[in-house]
Amino acid sequence: MDDKQPPRVVLWTTAGLAAAAVLAAAWFGVGWLWLSGDESVEFAKEREAVSTAGQQAIVNFNTLDYRNFDAMIARWQEVSTGALQADFVADKDRARKELEQLKQVSTAKVLDAAVTSLDTRAGKATVMSVVERMVSLDGQPAEPLRFRFLAELTKTDTGWKLNALAPIKVAGGAS
Repeated sequence: MDDKQPPRVVLWTTAGLAAAAVLAAAWFGVGWLWLSGDESVEFAKEREAVSTAGQQAIVNFNTLDYRNFDAMIARWQEVSTGALQADFVADKDRARKELEQLKQVSTAKVLDAAVTSLDTRAGKATVMSVVERMVSLDGQPAEPLRFRFLAELTKTDTGWKLNALAPIKVAGGAS
């Protein structure tokens, strides 16, 4: 056997691995092409868009700051539409007065959320969420409070927007 040539086992192993790599690439490439036209992929992307928009809107509506009221209202307007937007714009003077009297500051985060319905043709969706809100009144240390919300969203020309937000009552009366 010539010392300069690799053993045949190495050549056959290398050829086999190369063939397996080509077959794997072809398999995954065909799968990717097949799924790229699949409606369920588009539905999953839309569901993710609803989840993201809904959670952000819920956070925005549960983050309150009497010291920066105008920015808070601007965030609310950015993520809302319809009657919800009209209602808080019409009621913002009362809300400003109430927040300033209480000196309320709160920050919120979504602990868990789920898209419970999505109708892409009608442009309607609902998201249920559990939110933790850290609430401080009159400069006191913030205390955590947990809430559950049902959010209704509508698809607009600029994306999914919140059009209703309501607390969900749970057994025992806690929200």
